[in-house]
Amino acid sequence: MKKALIVRFLIVIAIVMSVCVVSATALLSSTEQNVRKSDMLTSLGLIKEIYEDEQEHDYELANRLSSLIGNARVSFINSSGEVFVDTYIDGEPGDDHSDREEVREALRSGSGVSVRYSETLGKNQIYAAMKVKNGDIIRISYNINSYLDFASMFIAPMLIAAALGIAAGIIAVSSVARQIMKPIDSVSDAMGNMKAIDGSDADSYEEIPVHKYPELDEFVTMFNFMRKNIRENMKTLENEREKERFILDSLQDGVILYDNDLSVISINRAGLKLLGGSEEHHSVSVPELVRKPELISGAETAVAEDKTVSLEASVDGRILMVQIFPVSKSGIDAMHGGLMVVRDITEKRMSEQLKADFFANAGHELKTPLTAISGFAELLENGLVPKDKKDYYIGKILTESKRMSTIISDILEISSLENKTVIEEVTECRLSEICTAVKECLEPAAQAKNVTINISGEGFSVRAAYKHIYELVENIVSNAVKYNKEGGKVDITLRNVGEIGCIYVQDNGIGIPKDSLGRVFERFYRVDKGRSTKEGSTGLGLSIVKHIVNCYGGTVTLDSELGKGTLVCVRLPIARLEDE
Repeated sequence: MKKALIVRFLIVIAIVMSVCVVSATALLSSTEQNVRKSDMLTSLGLIKEIYEDEQEHDYELANRLSSLIGNARVSFINSSGEVFVDTYIDGEPGDDHSDREEVREALRSGSGVSVRYSETLGKNQIYAAMKVKNGDIIRISYNINSYLDFASMFIAPMLIAAALGIAAGIIAVSSVARQIMKPIDSVSDAMGNMKAIDGSDADSYEEIPVHKYPELDEFVTMFNFMRKNIRENMKTLENEREKERFILDSLQDGVILYDNDLSVISINRAGLKLLGGSEEHHSVSVPELVRKPELISGAETAVAEDKTVSLEASVDGRILMVQIFPVSKSGIDAMHGGLMVVRDITEKRMSEQLKADFFANAGHELKTPLTAISGFAELLENGLVPKDKKDYYIGKILTESKRMSTIISDILEISSLENKTVIEEVTECRLSEICTAVKECLEPAAQAKNVTINISGEGFSVRAAYKHIYELVENIVSNAVKYNKEGGKVDITLRNVGEIGCIYVQDNGIGIPKDSLGRVFERFYRVDKGRSTKEGSTGLGLSIVKHIVNCYGGTVTLDSELGKGTLVCVRLPIARLEDE
C-alpha cells in the first residue's frame, strides 16, 4: 500500500504538470490571437476613415498609417485582389492576393481576419483586412507567437517545479504511509483473530483494541457495538422499509426500479406523475410506462452495458432530466436491472434560456454605444478629427454615454423588480395625480411633435410604491408620444371596474404589426429598431411595465393595428375610491 501511494502520487504530479503546460500554452496562444484580432479590427476602423479622406493612396500614406498603429505591415489591395502598395516590399508588388482568406472575407462581408505562415516574411503572421468605400482593401499584419513558442517558455520552470514536488512528495507520502499502516495492520490482525472464533458464540469475540487515532477509535467502537446489536436491528428492518417507502413517495423526483426484463419492480408517486402513469402502472414494464423510444433505449443500455445513462426527454410538454443507473445484487435475492431517476427541469431550462437571451441582448445593446464612444474618443485623442467637427464628435460621445446609462438603469430596474432587492415605500398612489404629473413631464416632447395628451375618467388609488406606478404610466405614455404621428393625440382614461382599476392609454400613431404583438413585452425587443434607436428607446420600457404590473398582482394587455394606433390597458387592484 505504501508503494502504491508513492507511485500514484508521482503519476498525479506528472499529469498535473502536463495539463498545466498544455492548458497555459493553449490559453496564452488563444488569448493573444483573440486580443490581436480585436485590436487589429479596431485599428482598421480608425485608419479606414483616414484612407477614405486621402486622395493619394501611396507608400507615404501606407507608412504614415503603419506608424499610427504600431509599425504594422500595411498593404493596399484593389477590388481584384492585386496588391498595389505594401510597406514591407519596395516598388509596386503586383501580387494577386484574391485567394487570401482575410481578403476574400473582406470582399464578401466588409472585414476579415486570418492567421498563417508568411512565405514573404518567414514568420507566423496574423492578418486583418477591411473594405473601404471605393472597393479597395486595407490589410494590416503583425508577427504572432506560435504554439511551440509559448510551450518553450514553460518547459524549464515546470521541470524544476516537478523535481522539487516529487522529492518533497516522496518524503511526505512515505512518512504518512508509515503512520497510517501501523494502526491499520494492528486492526487487521485483530479482525483476523475474530474470524478464527466460532461465530455461534458471539460473546467470545475479542474486541478490537482502540488506537491513538480518533477516526479509528470511532470505527472500532462502532464495529463492536454493531456486533452486539445485529439481532435488535433485524427486528426493526420492516419499519425501516416502511420509512423508505414514505421517503420515496415524498420525493419530488421520480424513482423507478426495474429488472433485467425491464419489468417495473418499484415506482414512487412522483415517478408516476412525471411519466404520466397511474397507480395501475406499478407492475407494468418500462416501455409501457414511459412510451418514449429514447427512455426505453436508455433503460436497455444501462442494463446491457452496465453503465450510467443521462438524457433529457419531453413528456406531456415537460422537460425531464433522466438518469439511469445499472443495479446489480448478488445472493439469495440476486437481481440485475436499473434505477431510473426522473427530475422535472422545465422551469430551470426556461430560466436558463431567458437568462441566456437577456445577457446576449444586454451585451449587444451595451456594445453598440460603447464601441461608438471608444471610436470617437480614440479619434479625438489621436488628433484625427478636424477642428470644425470636434463639437460634433463630443456631442456623439455624450449622446451614446447617456444612452448606455439609460440602458444600465433600466436593466438594474428590471433586476430589482425580479429579485425584490430594493424595498420601496408602499403608499396610497392616486392615479389621477400621477397621470397629471406624467403629462406635465412629457408635455415638451408632445408639443415638439404637435401631439395632444388628454386625461379623463374616474380616479382611483392603488397600494404601491409611487416610483413604480409613476414609471409604469410614464413608460406607456412616453411610447404613445414617441411613436405617434405629427398632430396626433394620446388619451389616458381611468376606470373603476369593481375592485379593479383600469388605466387605458390610446393613441392614433403608427401602430404595431400583428406579428410583433406577442413580443412587445420582451426585453430589448423593438418593432422598428432604427426608429427606436433614433428616439432613444432602450427596448426595456414595456418589459419594466410588465414586471411592475406582475409585482402588484395586476395584468397588462396591448392591442394595436398598423397605421391606426395602439391601446394599452393596465389593470391593478384598487386600494380605495377617491372622493372626487
